Amino acid sequence: MYSVNLLLYTRGDDGWKFQPVRKTPHGKFVWDRNETGAYYLEWYEDGKRRRKSAGIRPSEVLEARRRKILELKGKATEQGRAVAPGATDEETPVPLTQTIEAYLNHIKINQKLNTYRRYRSVLANIRDYFSSKKYLNEIGRGDILEYRDFRATKVDSPVTLNSEITMIRAFLYWCVEFKGLKANPAAKIKPRQVLQKPPEVFDDQEIASLFKHADDAERAVLLCLFFSGMREQEICHLAWDNVDSRKKLLRVSAKPDVSFTPKTWEEREIEMSDQLADTLKKLPKRSRWVFPAVSGKKHAHVYKIVERVADRAKIKGAHPHKFRSTFLTRLLQSGCDIANVQALAGHKSIKTTQRYLGVSTQLRREAVNRLKLPALVTED
Repeated sequence: MYSVNLLLYTRGDDGWKFQPVRKTPHGKFVWDRNETGAYYLEWYEDGKRRRKSAGIRPSEVLEARRRKILELKGKATEQGRAVAPGATDEETPVPLTQTIEAYLNHIKINQKLNTYRRYRSVLANIRDYFSSKKYLNEIGRGDILEYRDFRATKVDSPVTLNSEITMIRAFLYWCVEFKGLKANPAAKIKPRQVLQKPPEVFDDQEIASLFKHADDAERAVLLCLFFSGMREQEICHLAWDNVDSRKKLLRVSAKPDVSFTPKTWEEREIEMSDQLADTLKKLPKRSRWVFPAVSGKKHAHVYKIVERVADRAKIKGAHPHKFRSTFLTRLLQSGCDIANVQALAGHKSIKTTQRYLGVSTQLRREAVNRLKLPALVTED
């Protein structure tokens, strides 16, 4: 039912005619087209014989045949007919749109909401770009590379681009494992090179100016950012039952009722400084949340508070993560060992924490100035 023959349309002594492409005893095609000949596909559909040009290069001819087999099998599946395995049935057609929907449902159930939203956006772009293709089997490595080049003109940085390709690769591996996709076309695509920049941190004058231009409620948020290094969403989801004033601890914990889990899926404790502990003690407990919105509900965007204060202080480039970078950098500069800094930050890999080493030019200068020549060395 899904047999697709290869024909060679060539000119002989008795004129132009179709003839089957020859095969070796081992079943390999013999590509003996002359300069004017061309290859065609031949198959039967709805009781009628059909033919279609397949090109002249062996690679494109075999690809055209593979896609036609997938198309015939896909139509049969859509019509409710059984697709029996056979010699020409080496692949299962994997519908593009339906498979993306199934994967997104899998992500929605098993991952965090923000992760689901990111995958939904990335796979929507893939679906739209390959809208002319019905099956994932039609997408090859070259297609993914072309798509990557296209997306490079649309995104802000290679980091974002690499993240998108990583998500596409994960989706295609899932298709290989669970949907019968023969191979992952994105498997061996290497990430684009990314220029590693040092983390951005606040200097002393900027910190002083931010606190000077903040009101009492805003100052409490800034203090928590500065003394805990918590991520923005961790601050938003900080509840009073996460604050242990006696032990001076903050707990970053999952809250399934509001669909919050820590970024690395690991809960952790953060030791509070005396100043932060005193500040939190003075805050009114008018809600479940430590830093609620005016309505008493969970605050959605702490970065807006930071932006508002920074605007008054006339400081550019201020955001919550810059407080986190400042916190981690200053801990390392103060002599705190990197393993403890990693634990406070909630980093899975110590390599992530190492990025915050050596940010201070002043400390590096002090370090090299501590080097001394041996007493035996005399200057001329």
